[in-house]
Amino acid sequence: MEQKEITDYKFETISVLAVIPCRSILIFSFALLFNVGQNLFLYLFFLVPGFILAYALCKYFTGTFEIIINDQQQTAIVRWEKKVPLTFIKEQSIDLKSLRIFKEWSGRVNNRVNFYFIDKKTAILDISSIFNTSKNQKEQAALITHIKRYTDKK
Repeated sequence: MEQKEITDYKFETISVLAVIPCRSILIFSFALLFNVGQNLFLYLFFLVPGFILAYALCKYFTGTFEIIINDQQQTAIVRWEKKVPLTFIKEQSIDLKSLRIFKEWSGRVNNRVNFYFIDKKTAILDISSIFNTSKNQKEQAALITHIKRYTDKK
């Protein structure tokens, strides 16, 4: 079976800092749903803008990044298609030869993959588990399988 030299993985991510106000707005909106249900004007005045604001925050703080792995040069390039404000993911080039180990972490909002290098540096990738969950999980599993080739050799 022939191996591709360059493999491209695309992920959608959301800034965790956006999830906190969105969740607070939605909780407040649902509380209003049960408390001011008798007054239609108050209900619409608070509920509809709450959902619109939560949707706008999620759209604004959602972005897409890709990881391009070149097996011939043993490098991975992380670059943004749509950059998220307030994110920890940097555009960078990763030398896969110096990769020591990696760890996966699953959370409610984001899954995280941490790369640890021989020179004690780390690279962190936050992958959203809110939007496009199945696509992101498939891409993440494929990325982990690909990265295991470099960590299992050592």
